[in-house]
Amino acid sequence: MNIAKQKTIFFRLQTVSPVHIGSDEVYEPTAFVVDETKRQLISFDPADFINMLDSDALAEFSALCQKGTPQSLVGIYRFMNRHKNLVAGGHPVAVSDAFIKHFQDTMKLNGGKNILQNLNKYQIKRTAFHPHEDIPYIPGSSIKGSIRTAVLNYRNKGKSHPGYTGKNASSRLEQDLVGGSFATDPFRLVKVSDFVPVGEVRRRIVYGVNRKKKPSKFEARGPEQIFEVVEPGAVFFGSITIAEVPRNAGINKPVTKKELTDALLQFFGNEKKRGNNELKAVEIPPATLDLSANQFPVRIGFHSGAECVTVDGHRKIKIKGKGRDFKIEDHATTFWLAAESKNSANQQLRPFGWVTMEELSTEEVSGLQEQLEKERQARNLLQQEIFQQQQQEAHVRKEQLRAQQEKEKQKQVEAAAQAEKTEALRVSWQAMTEEEQDLAIVRGEEIAKSQASGIDIMQTIWPKLDSADQEHQKALAQAFMERWQQEGMWKVKKKKKAQWPRVQRIKTILGLN
Repeated sequence: MNIAKQKTIFFRLQTVSPVHIGSDEVYEPTAFVVDETKRQLISFDPADFINMLDSDALAEFSALCQKGTPQSLVGIYRFMNRHKNLVAGGHPVAVSDAFIKHFQDTMKLNGGKNILQNLNKYQIKRTAFHPHEDIPYIPGSSIKGSIRTAVLNYRNKGKSHPGYTGKNASSRLEQDLVGGSFATDPFRLVKVSDFVPVGEVRRRIVYGVNRKKKPSKFEARGPEQIFEVVEPGAVFFGSITIAEVPRNAGINKPVTKKELTDALLQFFGNEKKRGNNELKAVEIPPATLDLSANQFPVRIGFHSGAECVTVDGHRKIKIKGKGRDFKIEDHATTFWLAAESKNSANQQLRPFGWVTMEELSTEEVSGLQEQLEKERQARNLLQQEIFQQQQQEAHVRKEQLRAQQEKEKQKQVEAAAQAEKTEALRVSWQAMTEEEQDLAIVRGEEIAKSQASGIDIMQTIWPKLDSADQEHQKALAQAFMERWQQEGMWKVKKKKKAQWPRVQRIKTILGLN
């Protein structure tokens, strides 16, 4: 392709309602914690977290991960929540009070046949993000898909004839409208860049809830879903390049800039009006979309509505009935909407996916490119600072762990030595005669404190003065005298009615009276 023969148009994209672009990624339980005070989900690199764990916590965490059971997954949630003070440099995402309550209930799951079902309901789908910087972006493929749908509708003009049937009906319809397929498809000449964020992009965790378009006593059905979304007001920058048709390319219906912008304005403008009327009919507030002269609406991402991804006049939307029954309609009968909780009232719901796009002047492009470069440099600097901080914290933590391990090792050595000493004293004690044990107890020797600490000498040893032979009697008396001298109980007066006669008895035995 001749690169010189192409036109690139730069755009500013701004979110008007919550946007979720599928990324096939979820928030893994080992990579986030919930700060209930700040109402935030904080994601982080599990490797950084693991480096902060001490040996006991690491062993506990490894054991949980190795189990691989639904119960162990709940255990991981609990473990991460207990150690959330170790999380550093994480990326916060706002959450609602209902989400926090859901998280708390999930951590209380103890087992049973429904535990896996409950855990599946708690799966949090991530919106598209750059893996190295963890910042949201809008993939070019998502925008190109919306452009293609708009152009197909613009060219079809709502006609339902000729009709298309069979499993390849959609492909044949598209081929007729674009004038070819594969190599002759004009959209191969339309290149849409990824749209990168400009400034702060606020993210939030929301519930996807299903509501009927017409009031009914029966609720709409649908699986419980939890999404990370880009909040309204986020700004992104990107471009659309339209190449000229090469010679002999066989492309008969090329896409022009005018057709592209006219198609977007007409198709999504009409879909916005239709959707607004349907939402208002069931008291759900539509997204506010005030367009300037240079702006046009686009709807992207999950739950954009079946009408916004199909061709008017040829819509065949499957409507689920009872059991496995279904019917085909030319319109959807329910909305998927963003909610703070699974039970939010209609007035609190928001439609998914609405954005505006605005063509930029040369001066605006230069200004945004300069701003993006400054933000890129600031992110790199911040990441370096966070990395250095994490390295320092990890070093400090490792030193603390090393010191703790050395302390534990020393305790083990001392405990082993004490156990060896205690065993030696036990053996020695058992080798002693009863008389020797009595003397050791009265003298307060270490071996007696270790092996006979609970003995009351006045109740157990003192009475033996009456039955002991003369030699042992004197030895016991000498031991009592020395003990009482140390304890200040030897030189007592007569008014000490209990101790005085005991001292006199010892003096008599030792011949000191």
